[in-house]
Amino acid sequence: LWLAEKDRPPRPLTSLPGANMAAPRWSADGRALLFVAEVGMLSDLYRVTIADETLTRVTHDGHFKMAPVWMPDGSIRVAIRGEATWDIWSIDPSTGKPPVKIEENRDYVDLSADRSLLLVGNTGTKQLVWRALDGKGGSSTIELPAALRQRNVVVCPDTIYAARMNLPSAEVVAVDRRTGVERQLGVVQRTEARGQISVDCDSGSVFMAELVGQESDLVLLNPVSPE
Repeated sequence: LWLAEKDRPPRPLTSLPGANMAAPRWSADGRALLFVAEVGMLSDLYRVTIADETLTRVTHDGHFKMAPVWMPDGSIRVAIRGEATWDIWSIDPSTGKPPVKIEENRDYVDLSADRSLLLVGNTGTKQLVWRALDGKGGSSTIELPAALRQRNVVVCPDTIYAARMNLPSAEVVAVDRRTGVERQLGVVQRTEARGQISVDCDSGSVFMAELVGQESDLVLLNPVSPE
């Protein structure tokens, strides 16, 4: 896992030989990264602090895991595959207590970009169930412009951004949450299967990986101004 910072060359943060890493997630304060790593056929969550590059193994069960979410209170939500189903679990690293199952038959969990909504669903579907995290309750569903993969949808306060996959390419779209109007931001001709995107909600800019030959680069897609 590498870190690229402004005015500094990229530098490695971790050294896990043979590890298959995925789904890095920033802590709310930007001081650490949480990610999934498969080491010796065992899949677990790891945390690395940016300042001193200290690596900590958060889970020790070895079960397959999907992209984790760092909650505002410091706990972690993650989809873990059991013997028969994928379920959502809650982990509190500060206590060291075993994970607690909180949602059955779900394999997708995320936060809205403003961290006000918990989003859960199932890959391959076009719906997310949202739950307010402001203490006032509230829950409903969001209809999506693309089938869920791993992080191919970002819910901003006013707009939903999605990578609509048609491998090897992906069409990146933005949908106004109030009007339902959709606009295309661009097409990435060849990308990886998970379809992951990263979005700046203020500018509407979207990052996505593009495969070029045997290499992978990041491309930035900027929205087209409405005519």
